[in-house]
Amino acid sequence: MARFRWRYGGQRGRAGSLGACSALLLSSFATRTSAYEARVDLHSSLQLYGVRSPYGPQGLSRQRLTHTLGLDVFGIGDGATRGGPWFVVRARMRLDGDYGIRDAEVDPAASQDYVPGLVVAPLDLSYGYLEGGGLLRGTTGFKLGRQLTYDSLGWWSFDGVRVGFAPGRLLELAGFAGWEQRGGLPLVSTSRYESDGVYRGDRTGLDPRFWGGYLESRRPAAAYGGSLELLAIEELRWRVDYRRVTQHDQVVTVPFADGQSGLQTYSAQRVSSERVGTSVSVTPNAKYSAELGAVYDLYVARVTEARGNLRANWTRELSSELGSHYRLPVFDADSIFNWFGAGGTELLRTSLLWNASRRVTLGATAGVRWLGLGSVVNGGSPSATGRDELLSLDSHFRFGRDHLSLSQLVERGDAGQRLVMDLVHRRRYPGELLETLGILSVARVKDPSSLLPERTSFVTVVGARFFPDRSPRFGVEGELAFLEGLGQRSRLLGTLEGNWP
Repeated sequence: MARFRWRYGGQRGRAGSLGACSALLLSSFATRTSAYEARVDLHSSLQLYGVRSPYGPQGLSRQRLTHTLGLDVFGIGDGATRGGPWFVVRARMRLDGDYGIRDAEVDPAASQDYVPGLVVAPLDLSYGYLEGGGLLRGTTGFKLGRQLTYDSLGWWSFDGVRVGFAPGRLLELAGFAGWEQRGGLPLVSTSRYESDGVYRGDRTGLDPRFWGGYLESRRPAAAYGGSLELLAIEELRWRVDYRRVTQHDQVVTVPFADGQSGLQTYSAQRVSSERVGTSVSVTPNAKYSAELGAVYDLYVARVTEARGNLRANWTRELSSELGSHYRLPVFDADSIFNWFGAGGTELLRTSLLWNASRRVTLGATAGVRWLGLGSVVNGGSPSATGRDELLSLDSHFRFGRDHLSLSQLVERGDAGQRLVMDLVHRRRYPGELLETLGILSVARVKDPSSLLPERTSFVTVVGARFFPDRSPRFGVEGELAFLEGLGQRSRLLGTLEGNWP
């Protein structure tokens, strides 16, 4: 993997060529005497790897080149320094090029090799929005554009506007409206934030009789919701979130063609997902803290997530945690998986961290996982179908310029058995110009439901990075993996990083 970074840091009141061009787009928000700062960040990575099959000459070769371009323009106007309105622009785009894809893999006519949804160089606008605050006497703020959100419902992304109102910093009432970011739309979008269970994309050139379950996204999915968050008490944070997504894309309702070789479809407006969640955290002092959260899915009428965590810092060197997390998989309302139902998982774990000295840190985690709890269909059952026990041990040793990490994980129970050991060594050499890396990972997996019930893997990584003073940083890494029953994987990564100025 090769990485290239160019970063521009503008001066207050003036900017270089890239920063000035970017800030010019926002000149309507800035006065003649306003000061701003602009930064541009470019990151590129190149990855070469190949996989060899154990069943003959079959193999897979890929050459992946990834670019991300970020822009930040802030300090627009004098409000940020005088307590008045302020504005910020943030944007980041990503281009993933996979130049090892064969033509047949993206040709709908090649039925033996065609992979639906595979794109040679997909472009994704990760986020791009204008943010403002300090409006209406400092009580109101907004975001306009594509934005990422993280709340009690989890990670999500949408295109639209969010407005927040926080009078006196007692609480914040916020609302948003827009469209969910989805794959298949001509809006440089990705599908990673939409609900699971359906596959959307471009069906150009495909016969709908063969890809009836492959939905074509032509219309944006409208979304709206809001949140209420308590801000008045520093030791107590509480919030509640609501989100609803609707859609009216055409969907196939019967997977078999009728007498006229047609498929029955439905395209009326309908709910895609609708959820409400809440979270609360209590920190009475620096020694103890507690967190609780839950999500209720209105479409399936079930609690789909419940979590809690207690943390105690007994001394400066010793801390512990006790946590529980229940999760029930849910799917887009158009997904057939809602008809089959699903089982939930409950994980109860406890961990202990001991900073024995400045050179030694030890940690341990133990837990129990219950599988198959409940069901989306017919109310479910409180009984579990299986149970797993897990134990992990982590240790870190720092001796001068050497850093050695050893981690061990053991999972065993009704879902099978997994044993993993990772050994990582890093060393910085005199002058801080060179760092070497070595990794050894060994894993043994037993999975009765797999085609390979028992398999062992070995992974080794050797690399080095160079840090010349005020110059681009170089690095190289080589990886070799042996996977029992699955073949051999090799990967070569070259890195180059630089910051300007």
